[in-house]
Amino acid sequence: LDYQQRVRIAALMEGQDVTVIGIIQSIGSFETKNQRHTILRIVIADETGRATLQWFLGQKHQQQILNQYRSRY
Repeated sequence: LDYQQRVRIAALMEGQDVTVIGIIQSIGSFETKNQRHTILRIVIADETGRATLQWFLGQKHQQQILNQYRSRY
């Protein structure tokens, strides 16, 4: 973690390479219509706002990554 580049969620701007520290509010996933991909969605928040993060997972890695996040949170 680069604490010198830490930014509050409300101050995030597109294209920045920063560290955000917050609380995970929710973790969810769903499959796309063709069931070839899973979308993993994580919502984090700090005292200034919240951000939704999404990862698009292909079949090869989706179950491994989903299990990792579910077991940790």
